[in-house]
This record gives sequence, structure tokens and C-alpha cells, in this order.
Amino acid sequence: MAGFLILVGLTGSAIAWNDAGERLFAPSLFVLPPAEAAKPALDPFALRDAAERAEAGFAINGVDFTRRPDEPARFYVEARPGGPAPRDDDIALNPATGQIIGARRDGDISQGLINLMPFIYSLHDELALRGGGALILGVVALVWTVDCFVSLWLTFPPAAHARRPPGVWVQKWGKAWRVRWPTRVFKLTFDLHTALGLWLWIMLGVLAWSGVAFNLPEVYQPVTKALFGLDEAPEIRTPAPPSATPPALDWRAAHRVGQQAMADEARRYGFTILNERLMFYDPAKRTYAYRVKSTLDPGKSGNTQLTLDADTGRTLAFQRPTGGTFGTTFTTWIEDLHTANVWGWPMQVFLTLMGLLVTMLSVTGVMIWLRKQSALSRCNS
Repeated sequence: MAGFLILVGLTGSAIAWNDAGERLFAPSLFVLPPAEAAKPALDPFALRDAAERAEAGFAINGVDFTRRPDEPARFYVEARPGGPAPRDDDIALNPATGQIIGARRDGDISQGLINLMPFIYSLHDELALRGGGALILGVVALVWTVDCFVSLWLTFPPAAHARRPPGVWVQKWGKAWRVRWPTRVFKLTFDLHTALGLWLWIMLGVLAWSGVAFNLPEVYQPVTKALFGLDEAPEIRTPAPPSATPPALDWRAAHRVGQQAMADEARRYGFTILNERLMFYDPAKRTYAYRVKSTLDPGKSGNTQLTLDADTGRTLAFQRPTGGTFGTTFTTWIEDLHTANVWGWPMQVFLTLMGLLVTMLSVTGVMIWLRKQSALSRCNS
């Protein structure tokens, strides 16, 4: 487990600065020359149409409304049902002309530094293994969550102190929160492992349990639902057989319907829409997803979302990130904390330090374990 935690700790420290890293290592996809940035841009749907024309034979199933003026317009290229996969699935367009100015195969480090940040992200999310990596990390996160509570219990004074006045127990436990200095190397290692683990225990628990939420939902969701309740979107069935014909609502029509439906939900639940974020089309389910940032969102990304029938425009589901059950609000918060989605650069700095701390705790934990095993072996011999 320590090996996996060292990997996710170091990669997590790096991806806390993912946006800056992408602009540094993949400027063709993330930075526009000032002269091009000054030109008037096409609207997002015109750019999507241009991307689909340029990538004939493939599908462009998403529109991003969050492009900054100094950035290209980016789209993900997907295979059509039954069709071949694209060579490059992440493309950038000049927003003024709709011409492709950059492309990569997301996460393929063989393409060089242009894919460094996606590769690090893939290591962090799924060990760069398409398939079983997320499951492995989900199991590690579950064991880590249990380990957080076991580790806390191990810092408590011996049971004999529990029979003494409470002040004695607190005084004894208080020693576990301190780092002795100067001292021998092993004592320093032990104190760093124990004290820093205690001082940041809550955030370590957040990182561990949110890792279960991301990678092991079959465990996370029933546990959270049982403890706190969980808002569940209605199941949207896939048409059988799936139809390859275009939906009755094109992108612009679906966008108008989505805007009106979201405004209706805002009046119904009493929230304010701050800005548009994303729009997706799911060809298998024939649905559009329309996502905004609202006053229900603690994070900068925005996860207030509704799902529309792509033929009728009927609202099939609406997801509130907060304001519903406590379990849903709790999930939104721990996921936003895990991804540095709240509180700007101070949180990015804090998560970078947390990633390094997880690495340090993993290394010192192994060192302490090896020392105890060595002592046990000497006693047995």
C-alpha cells in the first residue's frame, strides 16, 4: 500500500497545478499567440461544427463554454458507434478561424512533453492502466481509510491511563502531537510519522475516503447512502437497439432548451446560475447533459447539471451538488477538496504539501515497520 500511496502522493502534488503545467508543456493546445487572441472568436457551436468537419468520420460530443480569451478552443474526438478510434483524440482550434492548430492522443507519453500532464493524471487516477488501475487504487483507498482510524487508535495512550483522571490521559496523548528535537534518527522518524499524521488526520481521511468515492463507487455509494442519504438520479435506459440517426434537437436547439430548463430548476430550488460550463451528447442514450456553475457549487468547476432527452427536450434528470441530502453535499465537498477545486491557489499549495506528506508518511511508516520487524527477529533468535 505504501508504494501506491507514494505514487498517488507525488502525482497528486503535480496535478494540483495541472492547468499551469498544461500551458507550460502543451502550449499548442493551451496558449494562443496575442495576435490571434485579439481576433473575434466564433461561437462555441460553430467551433464544434468546424472540429467535426475537420475530423470527418469521428464525433465531437462535447462543447466547453469556459474557454479563456487567450486559449484555443479544445474538443475531444470520439469514435462513432461501430467506427474506428481516432489517432489523436484531443484537438485545439484557432477560435477565430476554426482551423486545427494542435492535437495529441490524451495520455500517450510517447508523444513527448505535450502529454506529460495527462500521463501524470492517468497515473494518479488509474496507474496509467486502462481498465483495472482504478479498481486497484479504489481498494488501496479503502484500506487507507480503515488504516486512518487504526493509526489514530494506535496514538492513544495505553489502556491503563484510561482509568486515571481525564487530564492524565490527555497529557499522555498530547506527547503524540509533538516532535522531539534534537533526538535520534529513529525517534525523529517516529515523531514525524505520528505527529504530522495527527495534525492533518482529517484531511488524510478526506483524501482516502474521496479516493474510494472516485474509484470504488460500488462501496462508497451504499455506505454513504446508509449513513447520510444520497440523491440518486433516475436511471436513463439505453434505447434498444441504439439509433445512429441524428437527434431531433441539434446542439443549438438543445442549448436553448437546456437554458430554459435550468432556469426553471433555479426558480424551483432557489439558486442562482453563475455561468455555463459544459454540454455533452451521449449517442448511446440519446441525451444531452447541460452543466452550469451555480450558487449550489462550492467549487470553481460547477457541477449543477440536467439531462435532456435529445429528441423531445424533456428533462430526464437534475443533479444538485449541494442542497439535497447531506450525503450528496458531503460527497461534493470531499471531491472538491481532493481536486483543489475550492479556495484557489492556497488550496493548490496545501494539496501539494499534502501529497508530499502522504509520501513522507508512507516512507516513514515502512521504516518504522522494518525497524520493529528487525527487533522482533532478534528477539525470536
